[in-house]
Amino acid sequence: MDVIEVLRERVGTFRRLAVEHGIPVVIGAPVPLPRNPGLPGGLYDVFDMVGSVDTGDLRFAPPAEVRTVEAWRDRVVDEECPLGGYPRLAATVCNLRAYQTRKHRYVAPWMTNSREAHPLIPPPGRETGRMETWFDHAAAEAAEARGDWTTAIAVVSEFAECYSQDFHRHNAHLWHMDLLARAGLLDELADQAGIDVHARRRLDRLLFEEGRAGELRRRAEDGDKTALHLLVRLLRAQGQQAAAVRAAADIDADRKRA
Repeated sequence: MDVIEVLRERVGTFRRLAVEHGIPVVIGAPVPLPRNPGLPGGLYDVFDMVGSVDTGDLRFAPPAEVRTVEAWRDRVVDEECPLGGYPRLAATVCNLRAYQTRKHRYVAPWMTNSREAHPLIPPPGRETGRMETWFDHAAAEAAEARGDWTTAIAVVSEFAECYSQDFHRHNAHLWHMDLLARAGLLDELADQAGIDVHARRRLDRLLFEEGRAGELRRRAEDGDKTALHLLVRLLRAQGQQAAAVRAAADIDADRKRA
């Protein structure tokens, strides 16, 4: 029996057990994907048998980028993708941030009966020879949840450090940039974008989300590749196909001449 047959059998078994025992997990009906030569074949095998999986804490479903050839072609490649580590993966997929215990084990909120059990990220071990600032992670998340951007930014920025060897600090830096964007602090984000690649990318995404094509174009003309990609994507989403093609050709040509 090959891997796909085993997976299909187990999906069927779990569907039956979920119904029999009232397990609060929903496995959706298959959602076959349109065949796209650019996609890995394994995606078809998975979504031909499972449309989605919803556990309450985690939802697995085909992303919009694989539903059409056009969406796949126009997708944004996120260079800050968190797949390099569990804490960043949990933050992106589950909108939850994992905590590190004193034994350097990662604990997500659903793994403990109390969110207060691991409210802080502790300093690194003695092997680093450094004493780190304690980060009140729970306080930052609580402030973020209630929209208290001033408090959330103050707590996170104190711990944040771009490209730190301590990935907790680097993740906090990415969180800091996201908080600035969500707080609408465009000027502060723009100031940092001149020297910080993460601020620049978050600013570009904010301009894209707000439909500000003119500002994206100005940034693209100054050499911002992410801004150019998002400008083209925005114009296409607005139905301006000719303008999108023209913008890409004109700006690329200007940059090559320069």
